[in-house]
Amino acid sequence: MRNFVTYRAHEVLGKKTNIKKGDVILTSVPFVTIIEDNLCDYTDIKDNPERQKDISELMVELENFIGKRNMPDRTDFTGIYGRVLVNQFSLLDASLTIIGTGLYLGASVLDHACKPNAYPSFDGRKLNIISLVDWPVLDMSKVFISYVDPILPRNLRRQHLHHLWFFWCDCWVCNDDQREEIVNSMKCAEVHCQAPVPVPEEGKKKGEEEEEEEEIRCPTCDMPQDPEDVKVFREVKRISQYELMKFTQEGPGIDNSGESLKRAQQILEKQGDILHPLNAVRIRTLDIAFNAAFKGGAFLLAMEYGEQNKEGMRFAYGKDHPSYGLFLLKLGKTNIFHCNYKPGLEHLEEAEPILTTAFGEKHPLVAGELQKISKMASYDLDIAIERRLKEKEEREHSLICKACGRKKQIPKEEKKEEPEKLEFNQRYLDFASAVA
Repeated sequence: MRNFVTYRAHEVLGKKTNIKKGDVILTSVPFVTIIEDNLCDYTDIKDNPERQKDISELMVELENFIGKRNMPDRTDFTGIYGRVLVNQFSLLDASLTIIGTGLYLGASVLDHACKPNAYPSFDGRKLNIISLVDWPVLDMSKVFISYVDPILPRNLRRQHLHHLWFFWCDCWVCNDDQREEIVNSMKCAEVHCQAPVPVPEEGKKKGEEEEEEEEIRCPTCDMPQDPEDVKVFREVKRISQYELMKFTQEGPGIDNSGESLKRAQQILEKQGDILHPLNAVRIRTLDIAFNAAFKGGAFLLAMEYGEQNKEGMRFAYGKDHPSYGLFLLKLGKTNIFHCNYKPGLEHLEEAEPILTTAFGEKHPLVAGELQKISKMASYDLDIAIERRLKEKEEREHSLICKACGRKKQIPKEEKKEEPEKLEFNQRYLDFASAVA
């Protein structure tokens, strides 16, 4: 069945031309949807007792519904069950919160890449696959989405993919050794350098004779790194990866009870200042802390974690990835909430084209939340003046003839008096009085 769907998708969709970034490549409606309060982690079906118990319970329920005569045997049912698990999509509401799972036959043909060129976006229950790149001629065999969070370190991404989807990723990101050196780096101990210092994995295994390790030097300033620092780095990285894998297995949702934030803070405390800001473990830990603090309403703390992690998030996702746009939206909101209007507005302005491309200008995140937060920045007097001056400049520019460069003459009967001074509404005047 999947081979047939894949063939038809390539035949029909592969003929499209001039696909632009932000266009819908594929639209799929759910074959079946499952709404759940708590989405569990799916593991190897055959070796997991819980999955086997789940299969037994589902078979009993299905038999009561369709009758014993129409029931598949356990082997066939396990195959169906497994196909649903590996082809499911998480259902998201307007705020991109996971509310359940759905099986979309059309979208199930898309394969994984850790650096995707397409992104799944929901319109109600309908799933749209949005292109993140331009396509002169669309080739569906080269359209990829990401099954896991690309921010994870390579070994955790590959383990998680094999754990849930039963394959080892071999995409170009997983084969980019230069990038892998950066995301596994410690910070140079030289105060005026602090460049990423790649630290290779320990070659010695348990039971082997200990060999003297080659000196690790900073590739930027050539300063040798303290062997004790290298030892601490490796231990911190090992502990952090173990804890992050537990977060990954628990699922993508971050609770707002404070438990996730507390755990992330404990990991950050162990990490100290030895990991480079572009280290994948550091980026992922800060992101968990940021989201947990944001969801729990601790906006000041979220802002602190977000500002620390902006460079890392941009590096990990890329400047056009929707997840980076969502991060910027939240970071802008935390800044504006604490009256840091200028940096908050800068984050929102960077987020707007990313989110508009991924979700469309009518999506509630763009037309609703982003625009409302942006308007809040007008409470800052300087920003209000800048916006009014920009509007005036745009009006005057619209009167310039593009052909001759002269200002258009407005007929007297249509000419309107331009106010000499900027008119502020009452909230700006109140704000100015309060500041004075």
